[in-house]
Amino acid sequence: MEVLTSDRIYEKLEELIRGCGRSVKLASAWIKGSYFERLLALLEGKGVEFEVVLRASEFRDMLITDERAFRAIKRVNGKVYLSPRLHAKLLIVDDEKVVVGSANFTDPGLSDASEGNVEAGVFYDSADDPEKVKEAVEYFEEIKRNYAERFDGQLVGFALNPTAADGFEFVLVDDAVAVGEFVEVRQGGEVYLGRVTSVLAYDTGFFANPFTANESPLFAPLEDFKKIFAGRHEPEWVKAAAYAYLKGNGGTVRIAVAELVGRVVNGRLEPCLRPFDVGAPVYRAEGLSSVLKLDSSGRPMGRPIKVGRLRGSSAEAFVDAGHFLRTHLLVVGTTGSGKSYFTKRLVNELLKSVENLRIFVLDPHGEYAQEVPEAERLALPDALLPVYPEELEELIASLGFSQLVRGNAKESRANRDLIARWVKPSLRLTGFREGELAELLNRISPELLREAEAVYGEAVSGQKELVRLLEEALGSEAGCVILDLNAVTDARARTNAAGLFLQELFIKQRKSQNLKSLVILEEAHSFAPERGYGDASAGQDNLALVYARKIASEGRKFGLGVVTVTQRPAQVSKFVLSQMNTQVMFKTSNPSDAAVLASFLEHAYAGLEEELKRLPVGTCLISGRGVPFTLTVEVQ
Repeated sequence: MEVLTSDRIYEKLEELIRGCGRSVKLASAWIKGSYFERLLALLEGKGVEFEVVLRASEFRDMLITDERAFRAIKRVNGKVYLSPRLHAKLLIVDDEKVVVGSANFTDPGLSDASEGNVEAGVFYDSADDPEKVKEAVEYFEEIKRNYAERFDGQLVGFALNPTAADGFEFVLVDDAVAVGEFVEVRQGGEVYLGRVTSVLAYDTGFFANPFTANESPLFAPLEDFKKIFAGRHEPEWVKAAAYAYLKGNGGTVRIAVAELVGRVVNGRLEPCLRPFDVGAPVYRAEGLSSVLKLDSSGRPMGRPIKVGRLRGSSAEAFVDAGHFLRTHLLVVGTTGSGKSYFTKRLVNELLKSVENLRIFVLDPHGEYAQEVPEAERLALPDALLPVYPEELEELIASLGFSQLVRGNAKESRANRDLIARWVKPSLRLTGFREGELAELLNRISPELLREAEAVYGEAVSGQKELVRLLEEALGSEAGCVILDLNAVTDARARTNAAGLFLQELFIKQRKSQNLKSLVILEEAHSFAPERGYGDASAGQDNLALVYARKIASEGRKFGLGVVTVTQRPAQVSKFVLSQMNTQVMFKTSNPSDAAVLASFLEHAYAGLEEELKRLPVGTCLISGRGVPFTLTVEVQ
């Protein structure tokens, strides 16, 4: 042991820090001034771990420990802990040498007695006093663990008011926090997880509490608030000053709101049973990886598929394919928002990770083949494809030959009988398996055929090839089959082709329940509309809508899932939407579309519609059964 007088304290500290090799641990109520900065300058570039515990019981503490001190700590990548009760002063080097004394690490504390305070200290070396050094190291760790809060770049604010069952508000001291990011409150060995749903910015010219709408100030007195937030202060100092002020004065301000996701307990997500304290520090969420592979019920995902990373985080985000294969998936977003890119990437990931799965893509615009290189592409020819006799009768009447199919004349009755035998809403029974529409029209009237060819061109033929390709798709052994409908110019023909395929797939899947199949219904509003969309009916005559509804409601029982992709959810069958239990939502600008999505989400929250409008390209909200809670994901 060596006793240190005022004249010897700084000299000893400099000697120890010059010789350090691994770590420096410092506890001091206040730090400030040139002596402290000179000591830390000795650590620059050495790669030594530096930790410091500071006092922060009231705002006055941060007027002593100034911004220059925080800059010096930042230059050596130091870790800062704040304690409202700290009075101890000690320095530990390499866990082998200790100085304990009365001096704070300020200029008055470290100067000799002729210039500063009259101080005293004691030096211990593990070579002579190993037990004393061990006690000092253990005590420093106890101070950190039990009497201080870790203060770092992850600190974003402080809880404002008592926690509600579904959310909480917090003072924001980090302007970089964005809507959709995750935050956490650590208290009593528990971690409370929240997701930011709104951020409200108030400058120093606005002093009304936004909660109560009265004239109570954000901080009292006003000058203290200005000292903290006005001007160009070091960001770390601002955070510490806010912490100290809140501890000493209880000032409250809300500029951020978070929905409460739950408590993270042993890597699992559990309900919040009790509130955390007002004033509790709020941090950017860490350690999310333990819960991001859970589903909405808190169980491990059966088939996690990586889809990107959480916004504002390096944590990877997953969706449980096991859930959406059974309970279906919705992908929505305006044109160019990223929904089709996401879906194509999802198809590729499923092909790599899910065995014995068949994927069928109904692709109206021929977009998938290049993005899914392993898929088998079947390009359907441009062909009219009536599936109900009434459709063909209407077509014939529209060409000016209504007398051939209308009325009770013998010829019209015979033609209707012929049409009824040929045109059927069944891929297995339709006459187009054996012949073309042109043949049927010619049997009714050669003049009718000529008029149809003049109006529709080659589309009056090609039905036999189209039906053959639909049957080939159903029998294919490829992992993914793309039905490219881009060349089919008639909207009703596209819908009918999709309907015949979905009907046959549903029947086949129901008979062979050991198969796992997934249908990607791209541009779903054109196949399964809520109301008539273009030439697509919203009634029972729309075979695609009928079987989209069947697959959505009954497909899970037969191992048949559906991914509904659309830019206009308001125009998709509400029944189909209601069965999509996992939702991937990109930017949605149309108010009616955003409102429909909000009405279908199980955990919708205030501000959701506005959040959907503000999402950047390539970023989406994912909610529902296939994720543990609503995620904001940057798709990769």
